[in-house]
Amino acid sequence: MLASLFIIEGIPNLVRNLNGSFCDKTDLEVYESYEANKEHPVNEFIIPCPDGILNRMSIANIIDEMDHKTDYSFHYSIAAILTQIALSMVFRRS
Repeated sequence: MLASLFIIEGIPNLVRNLNGSFCDKTDLEVYESYEANKEHPVNEFIIPCPDGILNRMSIANIIDEMDHKTDYSFHYSIAAILTQIALSMVFRRS
């Protein structure tokens, strides 16, 4: 059941997160932007995240695109729920 949930919901989310562009700064650029915001504060300032494989795979990589793109995760969730129901019926019979 966990493998089917990962295939239905996990892989599309990983691909979507990897295609994001928010976590593409170096550590020095992140530090400089944080220090610049300390000197001249900006409302709703989002600290950029450094480039790294874990940051690229996380939801932080698409934080700047969340309002601009169509989110299909609802469809993946519905498919995952239906798959769980079907698999639980199959496993219950055996």
